[in-house]
Amino acid sequence: MTKQTFELLENTPEKPANPAYSEVFNLALGWIFPAEGGYVDDISDPGGATKYGISLRLLKAMALDINQDGRIDALDVRLLDIELASDIYHEEFWQRCRCDELPEPVALVLFDAAVNTGVRPAIKQLQRACRVKADGLFGPKTLAAARRMDTNALMLNILVIRSLYYHRITRKNPVFKRFIKGWTSRLFKLQQYILEHTDV
Repeated sequence: MTKQTFELLENTPEKPANPAYSEVFNLALGWIFPAEGGYVDDISDPGGATKYGISLRLLKAMALDINQDGRIDALDVRLLDIELASDIYHEEFWQRCRCDELPEPVALVLFDAAVNTGVRPAIKQLQRACRVKADGLFGPKTLAAARRMDTNALMLNILVIRSLYYHRITRKNPVFKRFIKGWTSRLFKLQQYILEHTDV
C-alpha cells in the first residue's frame, strides 16, 4: 500500500456526507476512493486529469468550475475534495444506475463498472448478464431481470462480461494494453471486497 493510498483510506468518511445517502452507497465509497486513488494526470487517459476517479472531462461535462476562475481545468480537479466527489458519484453514477434498487453485491459491481468504464457500458454489462436487450438504458425490464436472477450468479456474470469488455477495447486500441493488468486485478479485489462486506 502506498503512502498516498494509506492517507486516502484514513481520510475516507465512515458515514455518508449526506444523511440521505444509503448505507450501501457509503459502502461503495469505501471501495471506490482507495481503488481510484488521488490526483493523477496520465496523458494516456482520455478523461484527462483525475482525482478520486473524477475526471476533468466529467467536470467539464457538468460545467463544474470549482475555483470559479472562469476556466475548468486541472486545477479544479486538484481542488476536488472527498465530500464533493461523493456528491458527484451519487448523482452521476449511483443514481443513474439505480443502484439503490439492486441487491448490494450487484449494486457495488455496477457502480464500480460505471466509474471505470462509463455509465452506459456498465448498464450494457448488466443487461448482457441478465440476457435482456443491451441498449444501455436502465428501464423496468432491466430492473425486473436483475431482481429475478440469483445475486451471486449475476455479480459473477457482470465481472466476466466486464473482463471481456477490457480485452475487446484493448484489441481495438492497443494504448490501453498498459492498463489491462490493473483492470483485471481490480476485478479480483472488488469481488473480495464484496465477499467481505456483504451477505452474498
